[in-house]
Amino acid sequence: ETRSCTGFKWGTLPAWANQSSGGFLSGMPASAELYELPITITNSSQSWSGTISITVVAAPSLPWHETPQRVSKSLYCIAFGNNSFVAGSDDGSVFVSSDGSAWTEYSTGQAGPVKGITFAGGQFIACGGNSGETGFVVTSPDGITWTSASLPLLPGTPRSVCFGRNVAVVVGDNGLILCSTNSQNWMLASLGNYSNLPALSSITCGDAGFIGVGNLSMTTPVMISSPDGINWSGFENYTPNLQMHNAIQGTDGKYVATGNSCVSMTTNGVTWTAGALNGVWASLSAVTFGENLFVAAGMPGCLLVSKDGLTWVNQQVICAPLTGIAFGNGRFIATSYFGTFLTVEYLPDSDRDGLSDGLEKKLGTDPLDAKSIFRIFNPADTPRPASGIKIKWPSAAGRIYAIDRSTNLMRGFISLQPHVVGSAGTTTFTDTSATNAGSYYYKIQTQLE
Repeated sequence: ETRSCTGFKWGTLPAWANQSSGGFLSGMPASAELYELPITITNSSQSWSGTISITVVAAPSLPWHETPQRVSKSLYCIAFGNNSFVAGSDDGSVFVSSDGSAWTEYSTGQAGPVKGITFAGGQFIACGGNSGETGFVVTSPDGITWTSASLPLLPGTPRSVCFGRNVAVVVGDNGLILCSTNSQNWMLASLGNYSNLPALSSITCGDAGFIGVGNLSMTTPVMISSPDGINWSGFENYTPNLQMHNAIQGTDGKYVATGNSCVSMTTNGVTWTAGALNGVWASLSAVTFGENLFVAAGMPGCLLVSKDGLTWVNQQVICAPLTGIAFGNGRFIATSYFGTFLTVEYLPDSDRDGLSDGLEKKLGTDPLDAKSIFRIFNPADTPRPASGIKIKWPSAAGRIYAIDRSTNLMRGFISLQPHVVGSAGTTTFTDTSATNAGSYYYKIQTQLE
């Protein structure tokens, strides 16, 4: 039987909770803890009283510090991959470091500034150029040796690059959109439904596809989106409060865009929710995600962190405009226009099982349960069925797993199934060839980066 609810009423609420006329709650919790909020729900014939539990998780206070080495060039961007951080500078050179403490300079072979960089598919992809001049796209497996890509005549200077759905995308001034399936040969794409030529400042790819941000003027924000990196649409004034965004990061089912004293979040590029900077003035030009934590960087030297992408806490202010932020090997590193690097180590392990929270989320295990580990569950079929051995393991939706098998550990393992798409919670695979008597040993592997 289904009955409709005619109303609800909150009981005594914490001082920070503000109730609107429709009964919706908003506010900033006084501290990170479990809040039990009393509520009464009624319908035409009866009422129910109970509590709604809200767990507030505090953004961590991170001990940022400036690295000993400062370079003599302005830094514009940074990315992590292949166990290295690579930062782009104002004259076409890059700086490479394994841990953020010591940096080595290498040339990309280009004279203009490196404005955007990413790592995907086993290589770094960087783009840039001086405004009004021919731009460039270069690639490198290690950040040391770089190769120039073949480009068509560009309408504007490249500013940002990302990779997703087997396509690399570069965006920039005058509506520039480049796409490539091999990162060497690029073609121009157009905004099919949108005739204006916006200045596009940032591009990312997430669960709902590609989303980029920019502006047509100082008062007209623009968003572009694509399901595949090839076919694009453009939209003006896409946020309810007309916020201007400089950077965007797509991850964990969310897109978080940062800008001039503003932050917004969406899951689909259609409905946007304004975040709260809690009185902090900052022009946020870069944002990244690592270990379940968003970190944004910008002027006048602010580093802000958020657990959910909506509520932000200012962590640091230095006298240097910050231009880029990246996460890798348990470390955030931010770059500045004055050639300095700020860094902090961050590897939370809530259940103290030796695996970081972010790693457990990638594996599909519970970061709050020390007994939840990445393992193969014991086969439950006894005796062995004629259909083969069924194996099951904790998994994350969409992650690719490889299964190896051995019948004699002295002889090692061989590949049984190299491509199994994981499901949310657990994944099950049946080895239909394991029907003979004897022992079978299995190994599950997944690539985390």
